[in-house]
Amino acid sequence: MPLAHRVRLSIMALSACFAVLVPAGAAVAAPDPEELRWRDCAVGAEAGIRCADLPVPADWRDPDGEQITIGTAKLPAKDPAQRQGSLLVNLGGPGPSIGRLPGVAKQLDELTAWYDVILVDPRGIGASSEVTCQPAPSFANLLYSVDRKTWRDFSAAHRDWAEQCLKAAGSLAGRLDAWQVAHDLEAIRAALGTDGLNYYGNSYGTVYGQRYADLFPTRVRRMFLDSVADHTDPSVLRRTIPMAEIAERRFDRFGEWCAAAAECAVRPRDPRQVFDALMIKADQEPLPAPSAGQDRVVTTDMLRLKALDAVDSEAGWPDFAAALAAADQGDAGGLWVPSPGQSPGWVASLAFCSDFPFGQGWPAMNKIEKALREIAPRTGWLTARAWYGRCAGLPRQASNPPRPITAEGVPPILLSNGAEDDTTPPPGGRNVARQLPGSVWFTADAGHRAYLAGNRCVRDVAHRYLVSGKLPPAGYSCPAGQ
Repeated sequence: MPLAHRVRLSIMALSACFAVLVPAGAAVAAPDPEELRWRDCAVGAEAGIRCADLPVPADWRDPDGEQITIGTAKLPAKDPAQRQGSLLVNLGGPGPSIGRLPGVAKQLDELTAWYDVILVDPRGIGASSEVTCQPAPSFANLLYSVDRKTWRDFSAAHRDWAEQCLKAAGSLAGRLDAWQVAHDLEAIRAALGTDGLNYYGNSYGTVYGQRYADLFPTRVRRMFLDSVADHTDPSVLRRTIPMAEIAERRFDRFGEWCAAAAECAVRPRDPRQVFDALMIKADQEPLPAPSAGQDRVVTTDMLRLKALDAVDSEAGWPDFAAALAAADQGDAGGLWVPSPGQSPGWVASLAFCSDFPFGQGWPAMNKIEKALREIAPRTGWLTARAWYGRCAGLPRQASNPPRPITAEGVPPILLSNGAEDDTTPPPGGRNVARQLPGSVWFTADAGHRAYLAGNRCVRDVAHRYLVSGKLPPAGYSCPAGQ
């Protein structure tokens, strides 16, 4: 999910105990494969969508222990004569994929010319033994106010929430990470009776793909990873620098647009200079916002958060420029942001922080943000807390932390990133590709999830690979306007 969209939704609204005999990075043997029994889905049956559940161990380090079920949904191949097998798909998050059917079926329809397309929900989420917890404190609070007290208060509240959520998770507590999910994918492959896994992972789904390739390299047949999230670099700072740079570059693009666009309300002034001047004023005294309601004001943190969201999409630039112009004239109502409420009681944060932990607390975050302010002083420096603030206060992190891939024997994999994607920026995809011999990483003049967004070039390159195994040349980049 793009950074600004996560912020917008929020506004609107482990160190695991490893079994002694199982090394942390090792795969474990699967029990005898179960059979997938397909049935009509609760939704989408009219479109031919079929569903099945697969029992798997709650903890793959204890294969004979308690069982859970992994939910799958299948879009059948159109022509059995052209069918190449099954293609497992995870759309990212971490969140449900099946629940997005049948709405996302159109984006996946071309793939059914060659494959049964099988969507998989990760364990504990959606159709896969979903864990339901109480509403959680929103980590958008850490963007709404960036001081140390807010971090401390959120961390305490988040820890309290996590303790009850881990109880609700039962046998899945501490077992939501990508290491476990990769084993679930291997169990599905075995249940399908195929020798090799065909897989398309989008965004967070690429983390599952990386882990699978590392654990089961010789089981990979074809794997396409779009919007690659680097799960091989342990440095939070290195991972967030390109995110901050791209987010800051969007602000510059907004300024360049304003210089040439008649609908930019702050012309002939540079909106970046107007924003900077308003930040100085708000730092001295909050800006009055009468059009937002009686006695309402806009703080520096609120102004920064609004800007981070507004410049993300070109569609929002005219309204943001008008809000800046009005604020400059004494009414900052268009920049006012309501305080965040609570977030739904999803286990996504527990899953994310198992794979991308951040338990170092405020001092470490403050140090990272000082470095990011040097390269992205307006809004981009917020990206570290926008991603890793969700881990503040959480117990039982780091059951599957980032680590290099050692996928000996893995066949060539296709990877891609959008050049303007601040959620999964290009340097991460390049870094992952370097660790997969024979694989090819390419980029496109696009943002997040270019394949699902309909980028024709990305789709054509992906289809050619998934059908024939043919990779683009090294260094390939999709041209602009595709």
